[in-house]
Parts: sequence; structure tokens; C-alpha cells
Amino acid sequence: MSAFAPHLPPPSCLVETHTRWIRTKLFIITVIVALLTGMVGALLIVDAWYPVGLSNSTILISNRITPTPTLDTTIVRDWRSRVIELFDETKIQQEKYYTDAARVTRVVVVNNGGWSIGPLVNLSSKAHLIGVDYQGHRLPVEKIITDEARNLLFVKFSGADFRGNNVFASRSVLQSGRELWGLSNDWQRFTVGQKINNPSAELSASLDTAIFSINDSGATNRILITDQGELVGFTANSQAIIPAWMVEYILPRLLSSDAMLSLPFEWRGSFVESVKMETENKVASGFLVNEVVHRTGLGAKIEHPIKKGDVILKIQNQTVTRDNLAELILSAPNEFGVTVMRGEKLLDLNIKK
Repeated sequence: MSAFAPHLPPPSCLVETHTRWIRTKLFIITVIVALLTGMVGALLIVDAWYPVGLSNSTILISNRITPTPTLDTTIVRDWRSRVIELFDETKIQQEKYYTDAARVTRVVVVNNGGWSIGPLVNLSSKAHLIGVDYQGHRLPVEKIITDEARNLLFVKFSGADFRGNNVFASRSVLQSGRELWGLSNDWQRFTVGQKINNPSAELSASLDTAIFSINDSGATNRILITDQGELVGFTANSQAIIPAWMVEYILPRLLSSDAMLSLPFEWRGSFVESVKMETENKVASGFLVNEVVHRTGLGAKIEHPIKKGDVILKIQNQTVTRDNLAELILSAPNEFGVTVMRGEKLLDLNIKK
């Protein structure tokens, strides 16, 4: 007769069943751990390669791959000392609080003698201007010169240790789609909009005839520079860009006399896209002179080489266009060459500033 209970399996069967069950549980646990590990690894890889919210936005992908551009910290630091806030002291609160209502504009120091430039603004006859630098130092205003033709304001401050910005962006920087930095309370990125050519028949050859603007309502009252820290210009109460490239050529004459000296002549007219030159069997474009204005200061009329009806084709052997005519005139030496078409003749003329 067996020593074991008839209704129970032999002990060897109980041990075998218990061992099989333990192994089964361990296998199940191992599979679960492996699955969890694989899922976590997959999520980590997805998170590393793709931004959160991929299915809802492609902008996030772009931002992840191409970080938001920032202006170089060295340029930010250098420009901090070049900008001066211009305030109207008659609007300062309690003789010491500078409010937005008292701010006239921001100007940029352009030489070590304290000369600065900014956008032309309407100044009250009762206004008493004072400059304030980034350290809060008050800078008395010595002189103010307005250049209404170019919408620029020139201000000379008293003091020493000015750090002037003498790096101006070239005229060619002003192109549709170009990205610039604009300073108001902080630096922001803006894009230059479409160019508009002035169609007037009374253009001045020494003034920029193209108008650019910023396609952003937040671009008003800003100083505009390139990525390299070159001064491009300003915006005032509108989004139109007031260029500053010509200051590089105006400044030496301003510093030598403390006055805004104009050229002794002004050519007024319009651009013509094609002029048929039958004798030469060529087609040329240029600036058609409708009027020559003489500025002698004494009212004496002098003979000028350029005549009404001349078409200016080249200056210093460079073909003139809408985009370069003003710069060619301002950057030319005190005596320079001009090629014109007069009637059916090509003439090389010598011009003195």
C-alpha cells in the first residue's frame, strides 16, 4: 500500500510543476521588461530626432533644425556705447524722470568729436534737447543740423570719450529680402520689403531715388544694422527706411565746417530706360537732365558743363543706374569725369565739386 495520499500526485510531480511555474513567471517578466526597455529606447530616439508636436506643427521642426538667429554679443556690446537717447528737457518729469513722452529719438555717434546722426523728427521751437548715454550721463547738445533732403538729423554733443561708429553699410545692402537687425528697446530681426522707384520727373541725381521699407508694423523708430554691425539707416514713425550710406561721404565736409555743405550744383531730371543713338547704332540708359541748379552762394551764375537735355551715361567710367547714380556722384573726387549724350554726340566732360 502506497505511503502517499491516493488523491495527490507524487512529490516528484509537485516539484516539477512548481519549477515549471517559476520559470514561466521569470520568462513572462523578462519579456515584459524587454518590451518596456524597447519602448523607452524608441521614445528616446524619437525625442532626440523629432520635436514634440511633430504631427501638429512643421514650424517646430524648422525651429529645431535652424535655431532662431541672434545678434553677436560683441556687436551688441559695442553698439551699446554708440547709441544716445535724445530727450526734450521741457517734458522731463520733476526735472529728473525721463519718460517716453520726453524721448525725441535715438541717434548714433559717428565720430569721436560727438557728432551723431538719426532720423529727422519734428522739433518744437520750445524744445530743449539733451542727450543721455547708456550709463545715464547727460550730454549737452552743442549744435543741430537738419538734412531735409535725406531725412537725417545731425547732432553734436559736448563731452569727451565718444566712441563713434564709422562703419556704414554700402548702398547695395538695401535689397528686397535682406535681413537686418533693428534696435529699439532691444534688437529684433526684420526683412527688407519691395523696392519702390520714385517715378517723378524732378529727381535730384545726388539723392537716392529708391524707397525701401520693412514689412513689419513693429519696425518703426529703430536703428538698422547688418549682421556685421554696419549702420544701414533708420526708421522713424513709419516703416520706410531712411538710409545712412551717404553719411560716409557727407561727414568729412560736415566736420571741416560744422555745416551741411551742398554740392555747388544739382542735376534734376528723370531716368530714361533707353535712348537710341543712331550715329553709334547703340541703345543706352541714363539720367536725363531737365534742370541744372547752381549753388554759388553769391547769386552769380557760372557756366556748367552739364546742359539741359543731356543724358548722363557714365561717371568715372562707370555706367549709371537708378541704384548707383547718387553714390557715384557723392563718392567721386573733387574733380571727376562724366560721359553724356548731347543730341547725337557722346561727350566726356570734366566736373568740379
